Amino acid sequence: MSKNKPNIEGIAEKISKNKTEALVYDRFDLADNALELESEKEPQEKVIRKSYAITKSDLENIDHIKDSFLDHKIVVPDSYIIRLSLKIAASLTIDTLIHEMKEMPRRIVGRPKKR
Repeated sequence: MSKNKPNIEGIAEKISKNKTEALVYDRFDLADNALELESEKEPQEKVIRKSYAITKSDLENIDHIKDSFLDHKIVVPDSYIIRLSLKIAASLTIDTLIHEMKEMPRRIVGRPKKR
């Protein structure tokens, strides 16, 4: 009684990861083309973590804005509120920015002196 050995030639190529991934991406490309979507996404800008000192009233303003978004069923993190504020500030003229800056009270920031 002889056992027939299965033909394993080409199996590695059939199940290779690269070929499978290519097929999956082809399907997504076909779907994007059918929906007339662009297949290339813009690369995302690198996020840099930095800390700033802000007042309690500034935090309350951020919370108020977040609550306003929640009233419209939109959840927004603090960093998004700050980025949104920067976008709005960038659209203003320098004269308006200077005027608004003069209206804001100056705060002394930094660590308290050691005694």
